[in-house]
Amino acid sequence: MLNKEDIDFIENLCKKYNSDKSYLIEMGFDILEKYNYIPKEVLQELCKRLNIFYSEAYSNLSFFNEFKFEKPKDIQISICNGISCYFNGSKELIEEISNKYKDNENISVKTGYCFKCCAQYPVVYINDKILLNADTEKIGKEISNLIQ
Repeated sequence: MLNKEDIDFIENLCKKYNSDKSYLIEMGFDILEKYNYIPKEVLQELCKRLNIFYSEAYSNLSFFNEFKFEKPKDIQISICNGISCYFNGSKELIEEISNKYKDNENISVKTGYCFKCCAQYPVVYINDKILLNADTEKIGKEISNLIQ
């Protein structure tokens, strides 16, 4: 259910882009900036105002990796899976961390390709903080700090 703030945001978005559906990608980035993902209700309302089908908007936006359609979890762990990290511990780290937090609804674990710190492998991002020479102990400590 959309609130007044959401409706005002969509109205301003339509004004900014003159309700021109050819600016859908730009509108998507504006939505992403505000919500950190694309809420279904917001996109549905935008589609009504642009006179396009939700499926059309979704298929256009979902083509790009930047657009996420699920609310991000509170703690996001990204483990480098680039060649240097992979051959120096990230493969095992990915398995350990994925198994350790698989049932935690507030933590997501994903991999990324090369975080450009190859000499300090494995490299892990927890939210916006980078951990170099990461291991399960360092990751556990950082997560504990975030939970407190």
